[in-house]
Amino acid sequence: MLTADHRAALELTTDEVYLNVARNIGASDAAAFNDLATEIINHVRLTLALHMRKRNQDNLTLCNRLPVELWEIIWLQLSAKERIQVSHVSSYWRSNALSCPSLWSSIPYTSPAPYSLALVQAFLERSRGAPFDLDLNVENVTEHTFFELSNIILPHYERLANIQAKTHDIASFEGFLRPFTILPSLRHLGLSSHVSMNTYLERAEPLSLPNLSSLIFNDRVTCGDAFGFSCPTASSVMSMFNTSGHVLRLLRACPAATTWNLQVGSRPATTAEGDMDELHDLLLAAQVQSLHIVRAYRVDIEPCLKMFAQAQIPHFDITFGSSEGINTEDFDRYFMRNDEQLMLNNLECVQLPQGHFSAKVSLEGNAGLLRRSICLLMDEDSAATFRESMINVSRILVMSSVTQVRISNSYWLHAFHSEVEDTARRSTMAYNIIVEFDDGDFNDVNEWMASCAEAEQLPLKFVRLEQLTLKAGRATPSLTVSDTFVANFNRVFGADRLLHKLVIEGLKLSVDVASLIGTLAVEVELLTSTRQIFEPSGDI
Repeated sequence: MLTADHRAALELTTDEVYLNVARNIGASDAAAFNDLATEIINHVRLTLALHMRKRNQDNLTLCNRLPVELWEIIWLQLSAKERIQVSHVSSYWRSNALSCPSLWSSIPYTSPAPYSLALVQAFLERSRGAPFDLDLNVENVTEHTFFELSNIILPHYERLANIQAKTHDIASFEGFLRPFTILPSLRHLGLSSHVSMNTYLERAEPLSLPNLSSLIFNDRVTCGDAFGFSCPTASSVMSMFNTSGHVLRLLRACPAATTWNLQVGSRPATTAEGDMDELHDLLLAAQVQSLHIVRAYRVDIEPCLKMFAQAQIPHFDITFGSSEGINTEDFDRYFMRNDEQLMLNNLECVQLPQGHFSAKVSLEGNAGLLRRSICLLMDEDSAATFRESMINVSRILVMSSVTQVRISNSYWLHAFHSEVEDTARRSTMAYNIIVEFDDGDFNDVNEWMASCAEAEQLPLKFVRLEQLTLKAGRATPSLTVSDTFVANFNRVFGADRLLHKLVIEGLKLSVDVASLIGTLAVEVELLTSTRQIFEPSGDI
């Protein structure tokens, strides 16, 4: 579409042409007129082209006024391919782009792709003396391909700062590392696999990584039987493991790492008795601050619990894939002994998507220096297995001094139907149960209380139930508190003052809530929220 400037130029040109036509030919000279018509068109096109060229030059001049530092910030948002394209827009842009080493310090290598090695070479040259990162994503390549890549990197090895590699063949990746005996500037090494089976990185020869901060083996990757890595400054390690030997070799390679995230492989992990003493000594020497083990039900957990408890790791998490892995005697023996002065402060039960449940148990020493956390992931395959899972959790509870239980679904209340045998321990407990409803059904709580009242017994076998909190979750549920609820509540909790306080937070209350609250046999606290609505409603 022509702009006002375009139209003015066109009108001026047309007037000049018509004057020439009137002076030089007659109206009957059709052939000459056709020639001149062609001349008119060509002249108009040339005039417009010259005008647009001048306009573009003016615009480019405005762009060129931006400082190089600003262009660098803009170009850093582009992909590697787009940065190459920027360097071909104009000589001015090319000069500026090549003067910014940071644009070329993140080097991609994707294979199979015929230009990948040439691209790596170009980026290395343009990055000049700046530290660079290498991002490898390769499939179906041979060890020779990796060896070619390492030969290109070798002259610049002192600048290599980060490696993130994903490949189908971890063994072939060792071909990339083979020419190097030291990578002095490497801060991060991340390695993951395209395949679904366990893979192992072997490295018999020593490889010194004196400044490595994090060693991340994702998914199904861990060290092999020969692992010559030396990472004296690494602070964070993530890896899969199938034997205690894998963990032992990682600890030898990263003796100062304080944060560990370990995942059991696709087959149950084993622990060798000969490894355990050295593992314990290395854990103590490393002063590990945080240890997280995923899928612990696949590992021989008893010796691990013993070792980790003795190592006094401040933050220790275990995630089970099933409650079947919970041996409450082991927890009692290693985490809840009176002479260790440990107590269980908090249990959080959170409903997860697709019927999964997670329970997190935290333990702290009296001085606040020691903290343990046990995470349980369970499938609600059936009501029976779910109830058994929750009974396991309740057994852990009664072996400790729990002060707070957070529940996201009223079905968790069924966990406390089991008898408590240790009355001496039970008498010291003071519980605060928080029931959070997020699109849940409050009728479950009412029915549970009704069944308790009819049986004239209290499934919660706790002497000191300090507080019960009924709380709305992220979405305000359509729930009410009715006289039926009050009647059942008083029958369960009112007789022997088993409950000291009821807190109702963020739930919809009926209009006669004041009179109902006044009839409860316990102290009641109403916590309003911006979403709370008072409205008439029937029984729930």
